[in-house]
Amino acid sequence: MTEEEWLRETNPHHLIWHLAIERAAGRRVLLLGIACCRVVESLLVAPQTRTALNLLEAAHFPLDNKQRRAIQRQALRGYHWATRAGERYREPATAVSMLAHLDGLNPFDNVTYYLRQTAAREGIAGEVDRCFCALTRDVFGNPFRPVTFSPAWRTSTATALAQQMYESRDFGAMPILADALQDAGCTSDDVLSHCRDAKQTHVRGCWVVDLVLGRA
Repeated sequence: MTEEEWLRETNPHHLIWHLAIERAAGRRVLLLGIACCRVVESLLVAPQTRTALNLLEAAHFPLDNKQRRAIQRQALRGYHWATRAGERYREPATAVSMLAHLDGLNPFDNVTYYLRQTAAREGIAGEVDRCFCALTRDVFGNPFRPVTFSPAWRTSTATALAQQMYESRDFGAMPILADALQDAGCTSDDVLSHCRDAKQTHVRGCWVVDLVLGRA
């Protein structure tokens, strides 16, 4: 895959395979999966499924065994609830359950597979695919343009803004974060343009916010 293809790709699985995360776990992969699940959140009708997703998002990584088992139990209960509710709700609940059980035997691209099946059933496949690609780029950035982030840019103002957005999941202050980073001496066009791009969707795990917060 070339950089141009990375920027234009509309099939999220192609981006996932390029990043070699189809069988990966870890914080950023899980946050990407959570963001993708939230795209079809209106179909997550089982309260246990929503609880599992919220617990997974709020957890500190890496998850300990007790946390993981609690989340997995909720996800499994939600799957059974959704199965009784009908086929329309089974697939997104399956995706959340797979996300909660993510490991080497449960590839990450299975999560997006079931979500894309849901989108196809709802007649929104193209829209969801574009959204998943945008989310993948938000979390993992541009692998063809790795950014060296200077600690000097991590000012108290920038950190406070990033932390507030991360906790609230409201990323409306991204342009203000760009101003704070620029005031701190940031000259990276990739960082600043990502913050100021009005068309870019941002979620927990956004690569710029993670850099500001020093999260891996």
